[in-house]
Amino acid sequence: MISPTPEPPSKRQRTSKKKSSASAFDPQVWTAESYHAGLSAAKRKSVQKAFMSGRLRVVIATVAFGMGLDKSDVRAVIHYSMAKSFEAYVQEIGRAGRDGQTAHCHVFLDPEVGARGVVCLSDGAKGATFEN
Repeated sequence: MISPTPEPPSKRQRTSKKKSSASAFDPQVWTAESYHAGLSAAKRKSVQKAFMSGRLRVVIATVAFGMGLDKSDVRAVIHYSMAKSFEAYVQEIGRAGRDGQTAHCHVFLDPEVGARGVVCLSDGAKGATFEN
C-alpha cells in the first residue's frame, strides 16, 4: 500500500539534492517496510504505527496487513499475484482512496496465470475495466 508523504521537500532541500547529485533529476526517495506473520508482534506494530502516522509511505505486505486498516489516504494497492477470490480482491483494494481522492489499484499477473486471473476478476466485476 502506498500513501502520500506528510509534506513535500522544501525548495532548498530539492536544490541541495540536485547540487549533490550527478543526475539531471531529483529522484524520489521511497522507504518501504515489510509486514507478514513471520515478524515479531513488536515489529508488526511498529510498521503499522509508522504507516498510519505517515512516516512510512510503502508497506509490502501479506493480506494480514490490510485487515482492519482504516487509513483514508492510501493512494495505491498493488498486487503481485491474484487474490484468492474476487471478493477478497475487492476487500483488499477497498483500502485505496477512502478519502475520495484518486487512487490506483494494479494486479501483476504471471503469464502462466494471466487469462485465468482476468476471468476470475471479471466474473465478479460488473462495470470494471481491465487494461493489458
